[in-house]
Amino acid sequence: AGKRAIRHVLIDTNYWKSFLAARLTTPIGDKAALTFSAKKREGKTPADDLRMVCDHFAAEYPNHRAEKGRALDEWKERPNKPDNHWWDCLVGSAVAASMLGVSLNAGGVVKKPKPAKKRERVSYLF
Repeated sequence: AGKRAIRHVLIDTNYWKSFLAARLTTPIGDKAALTFSAKKREGKTPADDLRMVCDHFAAEYPNHRAEKGRALDEWKERPNKPDNHWWDCLVGSAVAASMLGVSLNAGGVVKKPKPAKKRERVSYLF
């Protein structure tokens, strides 16, 4: 509300991690699958880059539990896998895409975000 206000987003990280884990475990070629590819770089193979990303994605695991009549996945870090930065970045990217209107639908088509409303131009005479 004031000059020092900071924009922020509150999200349910457990929901988004479960959502992305479901996309990553969907068979390649299905409409809701999330896949990655890498290019060959000097001195590195594509598998090297993908292995590191996959290690970050596997640094947490879902702990299935029931609470107030519904099933929940609570994601916990593995003690021997401290690096999960790329996993957190993927979650943040999915949230940002959702905020912009990107979603999965039955046809596998991405929805376009609604156009911003045009503001009236105001001029002041002094």
